Amino acid sequence: MGRSREAESPVPLSRRQLLHVAGALTAGAVVAVVGTDGVASYAATDTARVRARATNSGDPASTRVLWRGRGDAKLMALTFDDGPSAAFTPALLDVLAAEDVPATFCVVGRNLQAARAIARRQVDAGHELVNHTWSHADLSALDRRRVVTELRRTDELIADLTGARPTLHRPPYGRLSGTVLSVAAELEYDVLLWDEQVIERRTTVAGNVEHVVGRFRPGMVLLAHDAGPARRRIGMSSVRPIVQAAKAQGYRFVTATELVAGSVA
Repeated sequence: MGRSREAESPVPLSRRQLLHVAGALTAGAVVAVVGTDGVASYAATDTARVRARATNSGDPASTRVLWRGRGDAKLMALTFDDGPSAAFTPALLDVLAAEDVPATFCVVGRNLQAARAIARRQVDAGHELVNHTWSHADLSALDRRRVVTELRRTDELIADLTGARPTLHRPPYGRLSGTVLSVAAELEYDVLLWDEQVIERRTTVAGNVEHVVGRFRPGMVLLAHDAGPARRRIGMSSVRPIVQAAKAQGYRFVTATELVAGSVA
């Protein structure tokens, strides 16, 4: 897999950065951004042209970039990137089963293909699979054709396992571009970022738990990884005490799709 830059750059794009990206959309799509301050929609200059194009071509005219759910209920989503992997995923599934909580797995297609038995276990346990591209490529650096290929190849595998294609995708490293957002709209995806991330280096399990628990808030999307370098065992070992602390504070865990449902009226 190589070293993931998500651990080095855990902060999702700011609203200002997303506005800048949205302005680069050549298709003129509307981008609805859901985050700390609720919902903001950035409309294209020529709204009539965009609507006519959408009507005539079948293209959707909008997509959503999400990193937090609504803050009016004590709900939280656990999300795990880059797997499945034999090194981390089976033990993680044991923890989730013991705690009786669902999770969202942002899967890399080539890893999914190599670990179908583990993926089958994820699906049978009621967990959600989200498209995290085929090869964990930085989509913001690719042309449109390659972005579409990265997403569609993984879509096919997920649909084969679950019976339905996913409606969320998480871009590797959280990196977006006008092309990525345009393709997301075309393929009818919402883009899933994250609100907080477990610490996967330079800390202990206890320090990691303290860090995350101190940032609990309703609607939180928590990111960790169930594949990659050995240092990620710190994050994996932190999952159970984090879940137990959240339950003690009255939080309930749901899938990312359930968390963001209804975020945009």
